Amino acid sequence: MQEWVEAARETPSFMAASLGLMPLAEALISCGFASRQEIITIRPALIPLTSIADRPSLFSVARLLLIAYPPLWPQFAVGDDGVRRVSRAE
Repeated sequence: MQEWVEAARETPSFMAASLGLMPLAEALISCGFASRQEIITIRPALIPLTSIADRPSLFSVARLLLIAYPPLWPQFAVGDDGVRRVSRAE
């Protein structure tokens, strides 16, 4: 995995240099978006999302991440009767 992270960092990009890529690589593997054998490969269904960072691709990535790692707050914000509203004291 270290080689994968180093290869990503070699890309002449400020973003690639500033990101913590090891935790990202581990997260991709742990949620099944990538696999690690002799080399790290992403799921074939994700390959179209790697070629361009347009709006539909970024929305697809966001959707996949929300499915893999759903946020905790909706379970507190939404109840059986709908959205829970908190009134503010004035």
